Amino acid sequence: MRDKVLAVIGRYAEGCTVRQALKAEGVTWFLFYKTLRAEPELENAYYSHQRDRADMAGDEILGLADRLLNPMRDENGVPINPIDARNARVAGDLLGDFQERYDPDRFGQRTNLRVEAKPDLLAAIEAGKQRAASPIRHLDAVDAIIAPSIEPFLLGRATDKQSVATTPATADAPIDPFE
Repeated sequence: MRDKVLAVIGRYAEGCTVRQALKAEGVTWFLFYKTLRAEPELENAYYSHQRDRADMAGDEILGLADRLLNPMRDENGVPINPIDARNARVAGDLLGDFQERYDPDRFGQRTNLRVEAKPDLLAAIEAGKQRAASPIRHLDAVDAIIAPSIEPFLLGRATDKQSVATTPATADAPIDPFE
């Protein structure tokens, strides 16, 4: 089976599709991929040819763009075999998708982020225990600073637009609610 899979890879490297190569060698998809997984050398060769084909697809995209922008001309300056821009765009998109599929590291649109840092869980647990065990002292200091500065400011003034400012009542003066 190894020889047949090697022949399929050879045909694929020459430009056949995998389907054509499998049909010509009489190998099924299942056996082909099973053999590839069993033999890393064959698998590396196959995927290497896929990456090479992705490079060739990139060259073909550049060729389409070149033919579109600089068509060949006859001696009178008339374009020979002009290519339609819409067809060139469709072909370029298809070839770009082919590139992305067969060599996603180089031609893929997704960003690949690999983070190797691991959190130090024991240190995080210890820090959490220390925060939970210590009293909250910083809030007392905030209250001591803010409270005295707010009270004199509001004393004797209305706190909204509808209220009337009143002065604090003294102990000897009666409170008149209608003032």
